[in-house]
Parts: sequence; structure tokens; C-alpha cells
Amino acid sequence: MLRKVSRSSSPKKPHPSTPKKQPSKRRLFSTPSKKMETPTKDETTPTATVESPPAPAPPVDSELAKAETFSMEEIRRGRNPIMNIAVRGTINRFALEFYLLPGERRSRSHVLVDFDEKIRFRDAEGHVADIKGLAIWMKNVGDDFDGELHVRYVIEGRHFVEPLARFQFPLVNADKPVSEHITTIDVINVLQGLLGQFPAIHRKTLTEFTFRLHKGRYLGCRDAITQWMIRLNLAGVVGWHYTRQEVDKVEYIGRQAVSGRGFDTMIDQNFASDMVRDEWGFLSVVVKVSPVCRAIWQPNTYRVIKHAGKDLPYMKDENDKVICNEQWIPHKD
Repeated sequence: MLRKVSRSSSPKKPHPSTPKKQPSKRRLFSTPSKKMETPTKDETTPTATVESPPAPAPPVDSELAKAETFSMEEIRRGRNPIMNIAVRGTINRFALEFYLLPGERRSRSHVLVDFDEKIRFRDAEGHVADIKGLAIWMKNVGDDFDGELHVRYVIEGRHFVEPLARFQFPLVNADKPVSEHITTIDVINVLQGLLGQFPAIHRKTLTEFTFRLHKGRYLGCRDAITQWMIRLNLAGVVGWHYTRQEVDKVEYIGRQAVSGRGFDTMIDQNFASDMVRDEWGFLSVVVKVSPVCRAIWQPNTYRVIKHAGKDLPYMKDENDKVICNEQWIPHKD
């Protein structure tokens, strides 16, 4: 439940934020020999270690950001040794983060995973840095509306983005010895339908789709994250109920609380803020209901619209049918 954070005359010290081309369907990495156990909604995962105040994030289109972002094809080829280590490093934490890019009014979201061990490397500017995790999201590729799963390094001491909300979800085996932890490659293999005991309808890849366009904005990212969460939950990799909201010193205005801790109760939200903190150091964030717009998946891909006994918050018409306004479908010759 999102709760309004009480203010005090002496605020606590802030805590830093911790298809055109048919994809290859080969497994990216070997699977664990031991069966993964399904997490429950009461499980918790280890908290992130305290770190120094982060530096500003490089622009998303900067050369530094591009050098630290990788496509599915780059992951398959495996030509970057640091990236190879990163996607095969064991993880102990899984979260969904909402954030704003400069000049935008609608929040974006991505998945975050944290490593058991940080990876030290020299970045594109020659600075020594530690990779503490990865961000995973659907990125527009090429000159068309195609989207593909990408990963990007999350660097310790350097903001990736300024978070407005971050929901932590139970991750399988996170409370067990490191030798039993899963990797980002395991997560991607599940999303490709290559890992897990799935019926045929869940074996289409969820790593490529086509965005919808509305007023110059690409829509469909939350559709991807929704279907990812369902697939990962069916595979017993990620729990459906989040354990906590991790961003400190934020005052949520409007939708003061969520009806429950299920993923379905928070994916239909838009977070907006002027990103200016008040005299107590609090950030005001306006929360509004924003139903999920459907992207255009590859042919014969099965979209789940009900899971864990709940209807997922997709846009609906006056007859209560799940839709996405036809004017948002990009015209393609």
C-alpha cells in the first residue's frame, strides 16, 4: 500500500536509491540443475546496501548510455566480455521502477535486478565504475515502431534515472545460498518461452513487439511488463505481490493507496512530478489511474488479460471489452 510519508521538523537523512526480423529462439545460457521453487507473497528479498549519493544520470541518448545498453542480438552474440559477465551474474533482487524523463509528463517503467556481486569495469569515458545491476525494458529500435528487449548497466554512485516509485517483488531462491540464485539470462529465457514448464500458448517470445503511437509517444511498454510479470510468475520466478515500495521521502498525491499489493493494482498508475523537493526534502508525486495500452505482439502470441483471479487493467470500451484505440495503431506499408 502506498502511504503518505509523515513530515517532521527535522527530517531524517535521505537514503540514496539503491516483427520484422524473426528472433533466434535458442537458449542463451544453460538452466540451473535444481528446480526453482515458487515464491510466496510473504517472502522478502535482501535489501540493497547503502551507497554514496549518486551522480547525475547521463542523457539516455549519450554515448556513455549507448555503450552501456545492449540489445537481444548483442546478448546472443556475446562479444562484449563485461556484458557477458553481467547477464550471467546471479541476482538477489527484482523490482519494478517508475520514473520520468526530462520534459515528459507520463511516467515510464522498467524492471531492475540487483547482482549478488558488483562488477568493476572501466566505462566508455575511462572511469572505473561498479555495475550493481541491470535495467530491462522494451526499447524502440530502427526507424519504425518495432520494440526489442534491452538491458542497461545500473552503476553504483551514478543515477540511472530519478525514481518516483520502486516496487520490490519476491524473487525465487533469493534467500538461499548464492549458488542457487538465478541469473538475468534465466529471466530472459523464461520470457522467450525456453525455460519453464509452459503450455504451447506461452512459448512465443515476449522479447519483441510493435509499439503503438499516440501524439508522438510510443505506447505499449506496460503491456510488455504486464505479460513479462505473468510469464515469470507462471514459471515460479517472481511473486505476484510486491513486498515494499522503496523510494524514500516521497509524498503521493491523488491516488493515496492501492487496493492491494498485487501487481495488477499498481501497473495501471501514472506518476508525475515537477521533480522539485520542498524544504523538508520531500518530493510530491501525483498518482493517477492510467489503464494499460496494448502493444502489437508477433502473430499467434497469447496475451493474458486475467491472472491470479484478477482482470488486468487494460483499456476497455463502453462494452467492457479490452481495446486500444485504433488511432494509436501505427500505419505500416
